[in-house]
Parts: sequence; structure tokens; C-alpha cells
Amino acid sequence: MIKKIRLISIVLAVIFFAVSCGDDAEAFNGNDNEVVSDDNGDTGNTGDTGNTVMDTGDSVSDDTDTGDTSDTGDTSNTGNTGDTANTGDTADTGNTGNDEITSDSDNSVPDNEQNDTELTDDFVDEVILPDDDTEIPDDDADEDTPKIGDLIENPFIETVADPISTFSMPHSTATYTIVRNYIMQRYLMPDKNDIRIEEMVNYFDYDFPEPAGDEPFSYSMEMGTSPWTTGRDLVMIKIKGMEIDAAHNQDKNIVLLVDVSGSMKDATKLPLIQKSFKQLVAGLTANDRVAIVSYSTTAKVVLASTAGDKKTTINSAIDSLVAIGSTNVGDGLKLAYDEAKAGFIESGINRVVLATDGDFNTGLQSETELMQYIATQRQKNSIFMTVLGYGITDYKDNIMQVIADNGDGNYYYVDTEKESYRVFVQKLTSTLFTIAKDLKIQVEFNPLIVERYRLIGFETRVMEDSGFSNDAKDGGEIGAGHTVTAFFEIEKTPEASNPPAMLMNSVTFGANEALELRIRYKKPDEDFSRYLSKKLINQNNTTMSEDMGFATSVIEYAMLLRRSAYKENSSYDNVLSRAALYKGLDTWGLREEFANIVTKTKELDK
Repeated sequence: MIKKIRLISIVLAVIFFAVSCGDDAEAFNGNDNEVVSDDNGDTGNTGDTGNTVMDTGDSVSDDTDTGDTSDTGDTSNTGNTGDTANTGDTADTGNTGNDEITSDSDNSVPDNEQNDTELTDDFVDEVILPDDDTEIPDDDADEDTPKIGDLIENPFIETVADPISTFSMPHSTATYTIVRNYIMQRYLMPDKNDIRIEEMVNYFDYDFPEPAGDEPFSYSMEMGTSPWTTGRDLVMIKIKGMEIDAAHNQDKNIVLLVDVSGSMKDATKLPLIQKSFKQLVAGLTANDRVAIVSYSTTAKVVLASTAGDKKTTINSAIDSLVAIGSTNVGDGLKLAYDEAKAGFIESGINRVVLATDGDFNTGLQSETELMQYIATQRQKNSIFMTVLGYGITDYKDNIMQVIADNGDGNYYYVDTEKESYRVFVQKLTSTLFTIAKDLKIQVEFNPLIVERYRLIGFETRVMEDSGFSNDAKDGGEIGAGHTVTAFFEIEKTPEASNPPAMLMNSVTFGANEALELRIRYKKPDEDFSRYLSKKLINQNNTTMSEDMGFATSVIEYAMLLRRSAYKENSSYDNVLSRAALYKGLDTWGLREEFANIVTKTKELDK
């Protein structure tokens, strides 16, 4: 009996001990949760580890804009007055974090899927999105007042404080067709933050001078009175790429990378992509090669590299595409670039053509790694990219632009069969044939002539002045026959007996010289930049060329859409009047279409 009592006592003691331990553990867990989640209290330092990691990541991202310790682009650039004052680029603190970005990739990707190419640290990682942690102003605030996440316009800059403006100059036109889609098909006003003014202006062709000599493009300037602001002038920079005739056309190695995820079912997405690619295929020859890679939940090669004259085979592969699943863009990109490298044509056109709505949700671990991977392929494998956007639902315009910038490519938004015909038939050579890459512009103003200046547009393409002469910094791509333009709005220095106090200029200006235009670019098969420069004499023109007149009507329209703080006396009536006055030949009817869009916008914008 005593033994039984002792045994029962032991069992009860064990049970009591177990219950007590459980209560203690539960109490401990509860307290621990309270400490970790109490972000506002004086305790909770366990979160500092996370902050340290995030700060390290921020340092790594910021380092992508440094590294300008040597002006490697100064090969044979005698007389390069533009590359002075770039001695402050020792801020590259070693870029020690870049190895961490690469090594982070083995957290979730199996070893056999690792890409053995070292990722570049020169890539654009600037997708402009609202900060979710920041309070947004009230909805009833003035609609012209900038809000969190807005694309902030370039301000006026005092020339005596900073006489130099530097930016990359790619040829992309997506904003214009997105606006057209909103106004003419959806009868809605577009979001003002989707308006990149330079892409509106560069949608149109202009009658710029043809290139002469050995340069692949011409470059010139024009000055005229601002039509929307009294007392200001405009400076127009004009670049015209050389035309390529059939005799000098290059063989093409093209990989069509198609998003076939479930979000692409809409008629304006995959079905329109299929029609677009068939238009592209119609222009290929037996010397060209085309492969097709699709991606949804997984990526696969739909068509291995095939001669361009096998049109039935290629079109059948295009017809076989079906939209289903999620969006594994990471695997799709890797597979597409692998196909492009396998079919690489020396001295030919090697390009990945990405068609998507930009609604990415799986693949490479982060958006940063996605951009870094694309930039690496551009730099190390000489494979260019064209980005084609389709659809409006779930469309990610800002991501598409950054992808194109990292791929040294062009970005188009295709909203109709007519637009796909323009991109793939009328402008096929311009779309695929790169005549110059890493195009960068630097303008230095003379404070004696220009008191203040403002770059119109290019907000996402502005770079540090030191990046101009750093050949590792990416610029824009120009296709054969492309015309590209940029505008500055300026206020001239009032006549005075005493010249303004100013910083030391890096260039000596002659009498009445308003500015110096400096250009750097690389030929497609070269790794070093070439340097060009030209000065503009101060002018007091009251008239404009046809090109400048029409381009300013597009700018004024874009500023109205943006609710620009600098729109001053802009109006839809003024836009329509000037667009009609400077309409010109208008071979394809695009300028007339522009007038129709403005008229419809005037009706909607009440």
C-alpha cells in the first residue's frame, strides 16, 4: 500500500512539474512577444539587429552611384574640357557590400540554379513608389501640391551655384501611348505621376539634320522664346541617328520573352502580343534567328533558335502561347539570356524582347536583384533589351521603365495593332539596330548669360556630374534613325554693370556664348566612350523652327497633364493652336492624332 502511495505521489509530482514548466514557458513566450512588438517603447532593442541589416543594404544600394575613381572614358579625348572638377569621386568606400548582394542569392535558390556571372554594381534601382510609412496629405488638399510618391519635377537652379546639368538620354516613348490609351479608349485622365515629359516629346519624329562624317548621329541646338511664360526662353537639344539601309543591315539574334501568366489573358495583352510578334517575324530573313521563351509559374523554351524564314514554324509557336499561372520573371529572364548567349551573332543584333504587363510576383528574390541581373547581361554579354508594355489592368509602368534603362534598351507601350505595326514594321530597324549606347548629356551654362535653368523632364535620368566621364555609368541607347530631344527652360541674366559672383567654370566662354553642350557615347561594340562638344550663341529669337514649335506644344500639353508647377500660362487652346501652326508634313498622321487627343482631354479635364 505504501509503495502504491509513493508511486502515485511520484506520478502526481511529475505531472505538476510538467504543468508548471508549461505555464512558465507560456508566460515567457507572452512576455517575449510583448517586448519585440513594442516598437514605441524604450525596450525592444532586439529590433536593432534588423535595422543594422537594412542600413547595410541601403549602403550597398547607394554605392551603385559611386565608384567614379577613374575617367576611363577619356581615351583619345583631347580637348575634353567637360571632364574637369570630377576629382571628388573618392567617395567610393570600397563597395564592400556588393559581395553581400551576390551572396544573398543563395538563401533560396538551389546551387544548381546559380548564375556564375558576377553581378555588376552599376544598375538603376530607382522605382518611384509611395512610402507606405509616411502619412499622405488629405485628399482635399490642392491637387497641384506634391504628395508622397509623386514624381517631383526638376526645379530651377541658380547658375552661379551649379552651372552643370547631367543626364542620360534614352529613346523611350511609352508615356505617350499610355496617355493615348487613357484618353481615347478609357475616357479617363491619366495619373499625373505617370507623365514623363521626355517620352511624350520623343514619340514624334523631327526633321533634324542628318549625321555627317564618322559620327553615328548629328547634334545641334536651338533657342527660342517660351510660349507659356513671359520672360523665359527655351533651349532645344536635337539628336538624329543615322539611317541604316538594307545593304548595311545586320543579322539578328532575337529572343522573344513572353509573359504568359494568368494576368495576361485580356485581349489587350497576350492576344495583342501574338499579333505584334507576327508582325516582327514578317520582316525577318533566313540570316536572322529567333527563339521564344515563355514564363508563368515556370519558364520554358517554346521555340529553340530558328531561322527567320521558317515563318510557319515560328508563328505556330507564337499561337501556342496560353496565359495561366503566376509570374516567374526571374527564371524567364535567365532562360532568355541563356538562349541569346547560345545564339550570339558576332557583329550582329543580339536582343531580348520582353513583352509583359510588368505584374511580377515570383522569381529573383528582389526587385534589386532583377535590375542587377539585367544590367550584368548588358555589360558583360553585349545583349540589349527592348521592353514592350501591354494592357492597363495591373500595369506597372515605373518598373518597366527601370528594366529598360538597366538593359540599355528602349521602352514602348503597345495599346493597339496600329502601334505594334509602327514599332515592328515602320520602325523595325530603329527598334532593333543600336547605333550608339550609353549616351549621356552634360550642359554647362554661362552665368553671364543664363541666370537660372531647369531641365524639362528626365527626372528619373538625372545623374551626378561625375557620372558623365565615368564609363561604368550607364546611359541611353539610340537606334538607327531615331530622333531624340531635350529641353531646358532658362531665365537670362539681366544686364548689369557688375557681373555676378560665380564659381570657377570648367570651360572658358567666348563673347555671347550661352552654354556648352557635351556628349559622351559608346559605339555598340566598344567599351570606351567618345566625346563631343558644341557651344550655343545667345539668341533673342521670337520665331521657332517647325520642329521646336510642335515639340513645345507637346511639352505644354504634358505639363497640363502633370499639373506642373511651371505651366504658368499653359492652356489646351494654346496647345491646339501651336500644334496646328507647326503640324508640318505629318506623313503618318500622328500630329493630327495628337490634336484629337488634346481636344478629347480638354473635354475630360473639367
